[in-house]
Amino acid sequence: MRESAYGLFPVSFVSFPSPRSLFVTPAQFSPLPTFVIGLGGNIEPRLVALRAAVSRLNGLDTIRFLAVSPVYESKPWGMADQPDFLNAAALAESHLAPLDLLEALLDIERQLGRDRSKEARHWGPRSIDLDVLFAPGLVMDDPRLTIPHPRLRERDFALRPLLDLLPDAADPRDATPYARVLQTLGASSLRLFAPPEALTGGR
Repeated sequence: MRESAYGLFPVSFVSFPSPRSLFVTPAQFSPLPTFVIGLGGNIEPRLVALRAAVSRLNGLDTIRFLAVSPVYESKPWGMADQPDFLNAAALAESHLAPLDLLEALLDIERQLGRDRSKEARHWGPRSIDLDVLFAPGLVMDDPRLTIPHPRLRERDFALRPLLDLLPDAADPRDATPYARVLQTLGASSLRLFAPPEALTGGR
């Protein structure tokens, strides 16, 4: 157990065992780029959906799963008339290019029943939402993907899990520590919902 960068409560850093080798060798891609992936959803069963997403991420040959944050419950962002969300973040290494990683995440969403093309409201209810939030030292501005996530600095439900995993993370564009950004957001309605083990089966 250790305290998060913002000192609110202890969190667990859970490392996954390595059940298999990546199909590329460490020598070819060493060190592998690191990514923080945001997970969220507000259609029941919410926790089951997040757990399924973590399991599928950990099953990809192209990703080396390292850790997952606690699960938080948050009020809807952007559209209030919908159920509360569960949010978490995962830390992973991958040799995939960012756009290929994004496509892998969208494929998992589709496998779990989400069809973005049929969603009438941009910030409406969704069973599962997977986003690339952050990659240390990486700035990317593509019509399909922006890193860091374009609204990361506005969202405590994304910043807090990120900081659980990378307490010293800073915005690569201006070196502002995300812990300081989180403090500037002020009072939060976030509540701790479940420990990391709720998403990993206790591994």
